[in-house]
Amino acid sequence: MPSISGAFGSEGRTAASTSSIRHSNLALVANEVFSVGGGLTRADIAVRTGLTRATVSRLVSELISLRILAEAELLDDGRPGRPGTPLYPASGTIVSVGTEVNVDRVAGCALDLTGSTVDSFAVTISPDEFTPALPLEILKRELAVMLTRLSEDEEQRVMSIHVAVPGVVNAASNTVAYAPNLCWDDVNLNTELNDVVAGIPLSADNDAKLQAVSAHAQLGTDMQRPGTFFYISGDIGIGGAILNSGEAMQGAHGWAGEIGHTTIDPRGPQCHCGARGCLEKYAGQREILSRAKLPLGTSPEQLKTLLEEENPDALEAVERAGWALGIAIANTVNLLDIEDAVLGTALAPIVPWLLPPITEQLNMRTLARSARDIGIHPAANIDFPASRGGALRGLSSLLQSPTMLIDSL
Repeated sequence: MPSISGAFGSEGRTAASTSSIRHSNLALVANEVFSVGGGLTRADIAVRTGLTRATVSRLVSELISLRILAEAELLDDGRPGRPGTPLYPASGTIVSVGTEVNVDRVAGCALDLTGSTVDSFAVTISPDEFTPALPLEILKRELAVMLTRLSEDEEQRVMSIHVAVPGVVNAASNTVAYAPNLCWDDVNLNTELNDVVAGIPLSADNDAKLQAVSAHAQLGTDMQRPGTFFYISGDIGIGGAILNSGEAMQGAHGWAGEIGHTTIDPRGPQCHCGARGCLEKYAGQREILSRAKLPLGTSPEQLKTLLEEENPDALEAVERAGWALGIAIANTVNLLDIEDAVLGTALAPIVPWLLPPITEQLNMRTLARSARDIGIHPAANIDFPASRGGALRGLSSLLQSPTMLIDSL
């Protein structure tokens, strides 16, 4: 069964001593169980949190009644006394939905608290059928069908819906301020999806930020500061996100991390955003495939095969992309003092070919390079990471405030 333990953690949490003690301690206990993927007993939680066994037992009973935790069979560990009962994330009870729209696809998935996918959809959009209205039309249709399917299981409850968009998103109002590849300006998703979500809390965010949430849950511990890295997505365009201790930095307007439209060459090719020489015009999937003389829609695996065969056009296109990425990553390292970068979606499979030109630029442009060990990592190969990241964010929000289940009844 897949785990979502990487998306949650108990770092920095201590037992609360204010008037919100019950709320805080419910979150504390829930996160202890989820941070290790389950298997802790009530006694284990008491030791880890400093709470009394009586308090832990009371909190666990409430989390079980809320269907956040579930009990497994008694665990006889050989210690004196009554065997402990392992606790795990509940399966098939609470569900969070993540969706994503892009020029070439609309997708979505529903995850339960174990991280298992309980439902999903994916629709491909060919270049010749794309219109600005089409992705939203598909999203409305497919999301409505998914929610209907989920509602047929009386044991499941959908707690949240997240929409990932490749553009500048005002998360406070769920408004897509600007998505150049989709040709969207000031699209309010609350208005567009109101009839579909039917009162379920809706959130929208930049797709790279939600991909980074998914990447964080999948990454190992080979990074210098796990949970703190710069993420770069490689879809039709280029997106980015800055994660600090597992949390995506937002900035004043929620737009932090938009590396795709940083300048590589002010006299470079014209970008959809109106500027010249943006990173997207060198390392976006559209540009790499065009430079490699391949049709849009060529998969990353097909491109990887050509690179393995040393196809000269493919090698030149990827080297150019790596050169531009190296400049952008070096600027980010100098500005933010980040030690790891994670390349996702279409960039991940071709990291071995991107790495030499990236490293060359890092060596040339990074301040105090000899004192820095900068890691470049491919993200895990999973389908539709922005959708999964959105669903994970919804589940994480629930664990930070389990009483929202009571408040929403």
